[in-house]
Amino acid sequence: MKIFSTSKEQYLVPYNKKWDGELRSWIINQKDLQLWSGKTFHNGFSSTALEKHRLQKNLFCFALSNDNNHLLAYGELVLGKARSCTLCRVIVRPKDRGIGMGKRFCSLLINAASKQLNCRVLALNVLECNKPALACYQSLGFKVDRIQPKARLLGNAMEHLVCMSLKLSPIS
Repeated sequence: MKIFSTSKEQYLVPYNKKWDGELRSWIINQKDLQLWSGKTFHNGFSSTALEKHRLQKNLFCFALSNDNNHLLAYGELVLGKARSCTLCRVIVRPKDRGIGMGKRFCSLLINAASKQLNCRVLALNVLECNKPALACYQSLGFKVDRIQPKARLLGNAMEHLVCMSLKLSPIS
């Protein structure tokens, strides 16, 4: 799947483990790791942990890549029951944040959930303190289903978890 930007073409592709080092370099500290992965990598964030994580049968890992085959963004779709999916662990390369790349990438992931995985509902969880992510998801049409108060420890504070969903159009 191809999208266009003003300078280079960008593609939604299956994630390749050759990008593990690059992806890991985007996570600078424990707070970054918790914001991005929740509780997924609580036992450590290594190439081995990433590889083990990606072995889940219902997990589909995607990347946004450019013509030079550079990793620009990473995200996951987890196939659930009753034609539902969960959007997880979305992250954009640090130097490309704040310019709409996350929104474009998430749009492609929404399309993949609908067309490739035949999902009708896409859910996600995001910490309330992650204002850029909340704004991105709301701009894409995600609605707040509920807020779990003080659900996750981030640094020294308990943060609210916002549970959101988006109804997807049936394939015609």
